[in-house]
Amino acid sequence: MVSNRKNVLMRLLSLLLVFLFLASACEHEEAMMETASPNEISGTWLYTEYGYSPGSGYYTKPVPAVPPQTITFTDDLQIRTNISDLTKYKFYRIIEDVAEENPVIAFFEHDPGVGPQKLSELPHSYSIVWENNTLKLYYRWCIEGCHLGFRLLSEDDGNE
Repeated sequence: MVSNRKNVLMRLLSLLLVFLFLASACEHEEAMMETASPNEISGTWLYTEYGYSPGSGYYTKPVPAVPPQTITFTDDLQIRTNISDLTKYKFYRIIEDVAEENPVIAFFEHDPGVGPQKLSELPHSYSIVWENNTLKLYYRWCIEGCHLGFRLLSEDDGNE
């Protein structure tokens, strides 16, 4: 009888430990750190390429130079762009994601204010990757690695 109680108690304790571990892992994954500095990304960027995978292989295609498609990231966390799919976004935040190697940039239609952002609540976001002086914004939910590629045209202080 005592041995049976010990077994039940040990099982309950094991289940409790597993539950606590899983609960803390889920909380950790959802947690985001404060907004990072925009210093590296500030300036005007020319949209030069996009990458996609139709299911087999990965293709990178150039973006036509005329008319030039640009996006400007200002030091005060605002966006100005003529890239058709992004024109509705006016604000951005760079967020250090504790679960990812690369920082995340999130675009917002309205000023999200200051403070931490939750990964699950980012409306439109990309992983930031720097490759050969090129800014690549990888769609975070694209398994194949779809991206937008940019080349820096000018650095500014956001007062254009």
